[in-house]
Amino acid sequence: MTRVRQIIHLKGVVQGVGLRPWTQRTAQSLGLSGQVFHTTEGIRIELEGDEPKLEAWKTHLREEPPSGTQIETQTCKSTACVGGSGFRIAESQLHSLAGRTRTPVDIAACPQCVDEIFDPSQRRYRHAFTHCPACGPRHSILRDQPFDREHTSFAGFEPCENCATEFESPSSRHYWDQTISCPECGPQYTGRLSNGVHVDDNPIDLAAEALRSGAIIGVKGYGSFQLAVDATNHDAVMELRKRRELPAKPFPVMVPTLEVARRLGVMSPEDEELLTGPGRAIVVVPQRDQGCREMGLSSGIAPSTDNIGLVLPCCPVHYMLLWGPDTHPARDPARFPALLLCSATLTNEPTIHINDDAHAKLSNIADLLLEHDRDILHPSDDPIYRSTKLGPVPLRLSRSTTPAVLTLGHAFDGVPPILAMGSDDRCAPAVFADSEIHLSAHIGNLIAEESADALVQFATEMCHRLRIFPEYVTHGLNPENLGTRIAQGLGTPTLPIQHHHAHAVSCLVDNEIKGEALALVLDGADWGDDQTLWGGELMRVSHAHYLRLAHIEEIELPGGMDAAKEPWRAAHIWLTKCFPNADAPRLPWHQRRNPGTVASLERMLGRGINTPRVSSCGRLLDAAASLLDAADRISYEGEAVHALDTLAGRDDGPLAEFAPNRGRSEAGIDNAKNVIPVTDILRQLIEEHALEQSPSAIARRFQERLAARLAGAVIHAAEEQNLNQVVLTGACFESRHLLEALYAHLHAASLTPLIHRRIPPNDGGLAVGQAAIAAARAIPDGFPN
Repeated sequence: MTRVRQIIHLKGVVQGVGLRPWTQRTAQSLGLSGQVFHTTEGIRIELEGDEPKLEAWKTHLREEPPSGTQIETQTCKSTACVGGSGFRIAESQLHSLAGRTRTPVDIAACPQCVDEIFDPSQRRYRHAFTHCPACGPRHSILRDQPFDREHTSFAGFEPCENCATEFESPSSRHYWDQTISCPECGPQYTGRLSNGVHVDDNPIDLAAEALRSGAIIGVKGYGSFQLAVDATNHDAVMELRKRRELPAKPFPVMVPTLEVARRLGVMSPEDEELLTGPGRAIVVVPQRDQGCREMGLSSGIAPSTDNIGLVLPCCPVHYMLLWGPDTHPARDPARFPALLLCSATLTNEPTIHINDDAHAKLSNIADLLLEHDRDILHPSDDPIYRSTKLGPVPLRLSRSTTPAVLTLGHAFDGVPPILAMGSDDRCAPAVFADSEIHLSAHIGNLIAEESADALVQFATEMCHRLRIFPEYVTHGLNPENLGTRIAQGLGTPTLPIQHHHAHAVSCLVDNEIKGEALALVLDGADWGDDQTLWGGELMRVSHAHYLRLAHIEEIELPGGMDAAKEPWRAAHIWLTKCFPNADAPRLPWHQRRNPGTVASLERMLGRGINTPRVSSCGRLLDAAASLLDAADRISYEGEAVHALDTLAGRDDGPLAEFAPNRGRSEAGIDNAKNVIPVTDILRQLIEEHALEQSPSAIARRFQERLAARLAGAVIHAAEEQNLNQVVLTGACFESRHLLEALYAHLHAASLTPLIHRRIPPNDGGLAVGQAAIAAARAIPDGFPN
């Protein structure tokens, strides 16, 4: 046989996934010699041996790589044989300061590590930092690349003699495990009471006992602190709501097994894959009322919705809270049917991940904090997906899903690095470099000073990790936005990007579309290019350009963008617009209105004080929710839209037929102003509600009529513009009924609707669009001065 030697370079997610020990074991099993090592650009493998065996190794890599491996590029070059025998893992080599590789994401504890944690005969019995080359924290602990222990927050924990032996032994499951540790040498959990007193003796089981008694526990996991209570203890759940000042926001529930999850929620195979996969995302699915009652779940878990957010245990501490000593997840029932496990992050503040910060911010909320002494370098909350008939839609990317990387293609080679600031709402910055966009974890709303600091920190760390210096920074049009002011203060040339164009392009990138498309962008409100607020836009878009074709009819909205906090304001304006002769039928809504407050609103309108023109689908949905008595004021972002969607979901009557009209005038588009009217649709809602028809049926018909009207406008535009693909994007598409109805209409018209699959339709994906637009505009003409 011919003996050959090849040098293989792999790029992508190839570090922190156990690829080096896997390569060695596979090479040795085939009798190949050589070495493997990390570089700043990926991983380098040198293989030598009989050519068929080397090809067999490549087949193994293609068909059965380690879990979590994502190979983006693979190059192979033949070189002269050097002889020798054996295969080794060599020390990492810093080939280039400009090189970069994909950052591995945090991976849920694997079954082998869970077995080790619950086996009394093992050294790591009930050690909450038991990881292996195939699982555990990755991005949250990584200081720099390549992924080696000295570049992580495990660097301060010197392996003991036993761990060092396992690390160096190819027969060990922990061979070359960069996060190897045990109770003797690894990080440790301690408990801290709300008065600051530390509890070191068996803190995890102490926390479990406290949960049994109705306590609220703060738990430090992979990327942040979370709050936990017994989900079957209604008093404890309501006490958490009281302390967090969140009267209605749905809380996720951690369940011990998939079987329990199936009892509580209606899930598709795709939902279950997200739930059980290494990312351990929260999946929001329709709730099974009977299952929730039988398990005794508190009605306070999700009081304003018929959905339930489910998540399975992710890190070892979750398993250890659910299963006590002398038990095993594979054979024993958990000590809790379910735990409410929500983010500890306070409203409009950055993710809590530092022990002292947790004590300072949570001492009035948590009765006990479970802290550990391993630093979290990149904070993150749980990712969230929404189940739909079209497949899961991401609502928030964070732990296990970021950094998310989206490739634009070789047409963007040579474009200089770009930093995109995203939005002030659901902020998540992104960096463009070498034809790729790297999206960071969710930060939150830029209101508190600490959130602004977090944005700068996230952006700086991304640029450092990617070893780039941005030559341009993108931001929104509104000069008052904090993200805009931060961008303009960096001393780097800036490029303002229109908000809804960025939304549309984010969906193009998500779907890997290179050319033009139509875009229906439905959200709350942000600056247009005509001094009004946009939020219900039909556009023709490419990566570099956009043309506004039509929009939902406008209203003058007192309070502008702040009116989102009080949906009754939009309801009042739309009610007046629907019945300009003051002949509106009396509704329960009217009984809740304070005459003085309404008069103040009217004065603002009369004087034109802070009453911008708004073409907002979000405010239209807010008005419908308020008029149907589902939400007058909101306590969390998107509450009114979710309340309307929940109301619509409670109607189980036959579906009505609302066929979209294809002609321009029939579709209701004003030829002169390119306006999509919706007054008549809302007027129908009001009249039906006055006749005391079912609010659920009214809510569903309203969304179906709106979807048909919007679809009609899109279908006409598709014929007029000779385009077939239609982007559906913006935060309003968190409404499952609106999304599914619009998709069905467009699909029936032989159009191709494009929805979000990898990044959120809300502002959490906005920076991707900003970065892509800036990069595209750099190609033909360069950036403006």
